[in-house]
Amino acid sequence: MKKSLLSVGAACLAAVSTITGCGSLEQQSPDAYLKELNQFMDKATGLENHQRQEERHLLPNASLSSSKALYVAIAGASLDAIELRYGKADELYVAKAATDPNYIGEWNALRNADADQDKAAKAAETLKDVIKKAYETYQTRNKKSVDELYASVIGAVAQQDYLFYKKQLKAGDATADDYKDQKTWLELGKKNIQRVVDEEKKVMDERAKKVEDAKKQAEADERKIQLILKYHGSRLAIPGTKAGIAALRNVLADAKLPPVLVNFGCDYLKKQILDKMVQNMADAEKEWPGVVTAISDAITPYEMPKFDAAGLNAFNAKDRILKYVDAVGSSLDAWQKKAFGPYVYAAEMFGKRTGYTFKAWSWSYESYKAYKEAAED
Repeated sequence: MKKSLLSVGAACLAAVSTITGCGSLEQQSPDAYLKELNQFMDKATGLENHQRQEERHLLPNASLSSSKALYVAIAGASLDAIELRYGKADELYVAKAATDPNYIGEWNALRNADADQDKAAKAAETLKDVIKKAYETYQTRNKKSVDELYASVIGAVAQQDYLFYKKQLKAGDATADDYKDQKTWLELGKKNIQRVVDEEKKVMDERAKKVEDAKKQAEADERKIQLILKYHGSRLAIPGTKAGIAALRNVLADAKLPPVLVNFGCDYLKKQILDKMVQNMADAEKEWPGVVTAISDAITPYEMPKFDAAGLNAFNAKDRILKYVDAVGSSLDAWQKKAFGPYVYAAEMFGKRTGYTFKAWSWSYESYKAYKEAAED
């Protein structure tokens, strides 16, 4: 006895849920959904990159690169999942338009293509035209060909039928022979699963490269900080060490020790401590020449503008002094923005990335639940 697949309406609704991630399209209008999705995705994906500061601003750059590495790996993975499960925004409208109940006849024709290929071909043209018109009507964030959108929507509906078919077989409620007239349609559903897997692999491979690149930059900046500590930690300790060696020499000499013991003690201390500091500096500078000026160049000292006293007299002194005070205040503000702007920017990016990481996870989890529910229906 011939078995029935899901009702066309049920399969279409489940497929649209799979494509868009919305368990029920009635819960919010497509316009509201598209606006919300676009705003979130634009802001979230925009945070994957940042403007690298001048190399002298090592700490801000290190903060930016490390927060990017985490964001690309954690939030980025969630963004990929949202794109895959919720689907591109351009698929929302076309999926809803193509799965309108008015086209149940066309969907049935596609399902039964083995019985009447001509009818199925006409149905395909009709649905492609529906998709084309829907795609032309709305401004969307992603651009796909009509054929690509058609394959996505048709494949999603066929996939729902295929999942239902597999459940029927597993439960013993049907046999493969019961669905022999819909063999081509079910094969399409099976292939769609593989298509989704292939798309996910492509996305995951691209994400892996982004993560690796971000990780390398973060590691490079972290290494520079280590070199700064190595170089300047030694540089700043050398004067005190030299003074300590000189003091030791005096103490040993005052103790009336033989000169050979005095020299031994001081030379040994110099070899164990001072020479290693000098070598640390040389090694760090060889690996990264910029380490020498990394601290001194980080923040340029403030220089107050000079007061022009030409033509100054008792009558204009007050006004010129007041103007000079304003000029100093403006120059100080400008210096602070230039000197500390990179630090403020890095801190703001860290805060935004952290916030959107949680938001991305939330959206990703919701899309996962909707996708899972749709697949299990």
